[in-house]
Amino acid sequence: MAIRVKHFASKTIDTAPTFDVEAIITEVFIIFFCGVFAYIGYKAKIALLLLLNLIAAVAATLAALYSIYEYLSEKRRVNKISKSK
Repeated sequence: MAIRVKHFASKTIDTAPTFDVEAIITEVFIIFFCGVFAYIGYKAKIALLLLLNLIAAVAATLAALYSIYEYLSEKRRVNKISKSK
């Protein structure tokens, strides 16, 4: 005995670009804390503490900048498409 399933797929729509504020706030806190620990490692002359936290702070900074760049480029793309219609 077969089961019948009626599936009505919805149309895909382009949503407005969203800015993920929570992710940016989290990345800013990570940047701050890793920067502080890197500074402490620099002052205490502990290379391991300095290098690891400096790498983490730089990576978080790049991630935050990339998130902002992606939001702005998506917003620009959506505005360009809406103006052409």
